[in-house]
Amino acid sequence: DYQFVRVINENQCHYIAFGVPGPVITKYGKFFMVPAQVVGGKWGWHYCLVYPSLKETLFKKEVFLSTDSGCLIGMAFGDTTCDCRDQLELTIKNCVENGSGIIIEIPSQDGRGWGDYKMANQRLMDEFSINTVEAAKIFYGHENMIDRRTYDECILILKALGFNQKHKFLLGTNNPSKIK
Repeated sequence: DYQFVRVINENQCHYIAFGVPGPVITKYGKFFMVPAQVVGGKWGWHYCLVYPSLKETLFKKEVFLSTDSGCLIGMAFGDTTCDCRDQLELTIKNCVENGSGIIIEIPSQDGRGWGDYKMANQRLMDEFSINTVEAAKIFYGHENMIDRRTYDECILILKALGFNQKHKFLLGTNNPSKIK
């Protein structure tokens, strides 16, 4: 069963589908995961990991927020050429230290939104002993083409969860497109 929430953003109506929520126990504490997707959206399911709970986090004025691109090879398989797993671990820890937080995991944004092409990027890194950004510049072309990710759907999901203008988000990123 899915629950649907209607959100109006910039005079457009969107529907957010929520899957079955449940607890996620980490070494730092218990989080609450809420699966959500914008119906007809580009990025599919988003997994919102909330600490300590959605109800408690909604009462906070300042909330730590981070988006994560779901790096399969780094987080699931432990590939050491990326720091995705380390970044996620730090983000989970930051949520607990802040007293509240949300991590929005977007698996379909793997490889800076290029999906299956990520492994070509990995191959360039390996063959030429270069870092991920250098490889992406070679593979994708112009530097402005490296990152295809967008975060509009995260905003819609946050609104559907009950967050609004009274909340101040402390962003766990230095990426200009995420900040924007």
